Amino acid sequence: MTSLGADHLDWHGTLEEYRRDKLSLTRAPGEHRTLVPENATMHDYAAEIGGDVMFVAPDETGLASSLGLLGAHNDTNVALALHCAARLATGASTRFVREPSIGPAFEPLRGRLTAVTSEVVDGVTTRYVDDGLATSALPVVAALEVFDDEPVALIVEDRPRRRLRAIGEAIAARRQPMVLITMGEAGKRLATR
Repeated sequence: MTSLGADHLDWHGTLEEYRRDKLSLTRAPGEHRTLVPENATMHDYAAEIGGDVMFVAPDETGLASSLGLLGAHNDTNVALALHCAARLATGASTRFVREPSIGPAFEPLRGRLTAVTSEVVDGVTTRYVDDGLATSALPVVAALEVFDDEPVALIVEDRPRRRLRAIGEAIAARRQPMVLITMGEAGKRLATR
């Protein structure tokens, strides 16, 4: 399931309502196939998913990584995209995507967990990642999971009405060192949790 913009979780009220509303899109009338990630969460919601449901396992070829997409969740996104492409176009393959000489060059969307640069100072490698489009709690938590085994510096600036509990819980659960830089009213609230 994709993440929504900053106002959407507030609009839906709760994460459960958000999921329910999003899954309702799969129950459109008419014959159709619904592709969903092969994971325990989606199996738990199987009764709410419409259409001919097909569970798709994450891609294990490393294509997401070779495209510059960070995080295991992108292995699932790539698998779903490839499965759709294969159903829509004869011969769609990872080779087309991997080799720019064959297919179009792929560039990850800026601001969506995009690697910007890295540097080595005194033998320590630092990666800089832009996740500026993570404007609600769900993508911020997903990003923190990507870097679960690495030290992280997180810059949080948010409006006061945002729900910060999920971000606070993700920060509290981290085992690796973390620097939290906060701005704005919600940033102050998060910093004091």
